[in-house]
Amino acid sequence: MTEWMTPEELARLTGHDLKSLANLRSAKRRFPFYRLQGSRKPLYKREEIDAIIEASRIEVRP
Repeated sequence: MTEWMTPEELARLTGHDLKSLANLRSAKRRFPFYRLQGSRKPLYKREEIDAIIEASRIEVRP
């Protein structure tokens, strides 16, 4: 089952503020989002966000 995240939840997870997330949505950058039929509120799929965060990982030398 898909776990959906609100912009507020994504902001807490990533440290972005809500205005930055709105700007990213407007530019269609960084985090893919959905608007379910009949709703104006954007939602994010947790599994997609986790994959983006994991892909952003930078390896460091010990």
